[in-house]
Amino acid sequence: MTGLEHLHKHHHSQASSVSQTSNQQIQQLQHLHIQQSMTPQSHSHSHSQSQSQAYSRSQSQSQPQTPHQNQQHRDQLTSLNSINCSNVKIGIKPLPLTSALVKSDYNLVENLTNLGYDKVILPITNNRYKENCKSSFKKFRDSQSHNLSELNVPHPSLTEVNILTGSHIQNTVGLLSSWIELDSDDVLINEFSLQVLNNEVSYAKFVAT
Repeated sequence: MTGLEHLHKHHHSQASSVSQTSNQQIQQLQHLHIQQSMTPQSHSHSHSQSQSQAYSRSQSQSQPQTPHQNQQHRDQLTSLNSINCSNVKIGIKPLPLTSALVKSDYNLVENLTNLGYDKVILPITNNRYKENCKSSFKKFRDSQSHNLSELNVPHPSLTEVNILTGSHIQNTVGLLSSWIELDSDDVLINEFSLQVLNNEVSYAKFVAT
């Protein structure tokens, strides 16, 4: 073999090697491109599925509860009650609209305890008592009397309370009025608030016995 033929064959083998290497690199790049193009689609598909699942959950939660779902709710509360924590009680404070619709504190407490709640929180007095106390306060203030001993906040009547006596009392927690101001710097407001507090506590003790 002449030197020229040997040189030609050497260049030919190098060209073949370079061509094979280039083909391998092209295949690797194509494979990488396919993987990259597939990854966002997979993520998008997974994201769409999670959004669909979240939407389905939100739709199921917005539907009215069936008797079976109510039973599941009671079972969940029962399982919470079965936890060995004797000092832990599950309570609920009904919305004013709920209390107004049920009207009877006995029925309200019984229904909620049957659902699994241990305690029901109810305001001791209602808005009628608040207005009555406000009227008494204004009357005393307008009299311009400086003798606080003459201030006499009325006790709540039967139409001014939310809680009556009955077996449901053991599952009822009385809530004091939020509109009293025991920390007021005004001595008149302070005394007025203290009398309202004493009246509500006194009634709570009465219905609890």
